[in-house]
Amino acid sequence: MASDVKVRPSASGRTGVASPQLQDPEPFLKEYANKIQGYREKASTMKIANDHDAERCGVIAGTIAREIESLERQRKEFVDPLNTHVSFMNARFRQVTQPLSEILKPMKELIGVYWQQKALAEKQRVKIETERLAALHQQEVEKARKETERLTKLHEEKMEKARKEAARLEKLHEEEVEKARKETERLTKLHERKVERAEEKGKEAPPPPVLPVVAAAPVLPVIVEAPVLPIVAAAPAAPIAQQVSKSIGKNVKVREIWDFKLAVENDVSLVPFEYLEVNSARVRRAIADGKREISGLKIFLKPSVAV
Repeated sequence: MASDVKVRPSASGRTGVASPQLQDPEPFLKEYANKIQGYREKASTMKIANDHDAERCGVIAGTIAREIESLERQRKEFVDPLNTHVSFMNARFRQVTQPLSEILKPMKELIGVYWQQKALAEKQRVKIETERLAALHQQEVEKARKETERLTKLHEEKMEKARKEAARLEKLHEEEVEKARKETERLTKLHERKVERAEEKGKEAPPPPVLPVVAAAPVLPVIVEAPVLPIVAAAPAAPIAQQVSKSIGKNVKVREIWDFKLAVENDVSLVPFEYLEVNSARVRRAIADGKREISGLKIFLKPSVAV
């Protein structure tokens, strides 16, 4: 049933390895439809209560196993020429694509490194500009703080000076009022004595004295209004990073993709458990070599049935 691989010209006129002739297995496989249904019915009613039942089950299972082996041999007759052809063509094309890929890979890496350097340079520019603007804003904040302190202190000094001047004027006015009061009392008493003497002598009473006039309350100094404090401008907006073009010339396109590597080389202890997996092939080789204890694993026997 196997087909020979023949050499024939391709559609382009070049000589190459021709594809093997494909055989249709469908008519052959359709013959198994009734067999499968029969085996399924027998398997669905199969029960094992003793060795005789187990033997009977084993006979049927053996028949099915031989059917599978026969089908597998025939499958290989169908696909082996195709696999041989595919393997040959893959190997032949790989002889050409591999050296080309080896040339291409470092060239793409050079372009990728160059683009990364451009992107990093833009990030560094934004970082430096952000720090510069932040420093300028901090200087303005500090300047406004010092000016606020100076104006506040100056205002407090003016307020204290006005308070002292008001206290001095009020005290002076009180002294003048007290002096006028005493002078008024003195003149009043002197006048009263003069009136009494005039009455004793039968003379006309003298006119009342001119009393001292108390000056009006002094005009107190006006308390100056609080100074207008400097306003600090809002923090500057962070500079916007310029998008580094992902096109270089007409032929080069750069695409960023997510990738990963160990944070510490050859150390997986920091990787969360859910991102690790057991190397099943290596474990099975170790068991086959006689290893029976592996930390974190349970090694046990289980039945494997051959029919």
